[in-house]
Order: sequence, then structure tokens, then C-alpha cells
Amino acid sequence: MALGDAQGMFEQLGASAGIASDQNVQTIASNMIRAGLALTGVVLLCLIIYGGALWMTAGGVDKKVIKAKTIIGRAIIGFAIVVTSYAITSFVIESLTSI
Repeated sequence: MALGDAQGMFEQLGASAGIASDQNVQTIASNMIRAGLALTGVVLLCLIIYGGALWMTAGGVDKKVIKAKTIIGRAIIGFAIVVTSYAITSFVIESLTSI
């Protein structure tokens, strides 16, 4: 079964249920993935800000500074993963929608 056949079946099913949409499956999936990645990016940005605030208020206590550095480091690694995931997802979705 080709992707176009499945899309046609979904459109017929939606029309018969009264919930027809002009968006296709790829567009909906793309929007959901991009929204999820954007939300994850916001959470990671908040973690970086939290780590920075923790570091500034550590008062030279080594345990707090190490905790702050760990939070910032892990958030930066997570941010790099999210950016890479976004790039891969965008490439795959653009490839699928151009078929």
C-alpha cells in the first residue's frame, strides 16, 4: 500500500465521520513533532537559566557549584540533541512531503 493510498483512505474516513480536514497526515505529524521539540527546547532553556541562578547564588560552596555545572552541562547536551532531532525531522518530513 502506497502512502498516497493510505492518505486517500484517511480522507474518506474523515469525510464519512464529518471531521474532514484539508491537512494531510504528514502535515499533522510534522506540526506535532515540531511543537514537542519546541516545548522541549523551552524546558531546556529554563534548566540553563536555573543552573545559572544556582551557580550565582552558590556563594562559593563547591557542592552547589558542581550541581549547577552539572545542570547546565546536561541541559546544553539536551539542547544539542533537540536541535539535531529538529534538523533530522525537518529533513525527513520535507523529503516525505515532496513525494
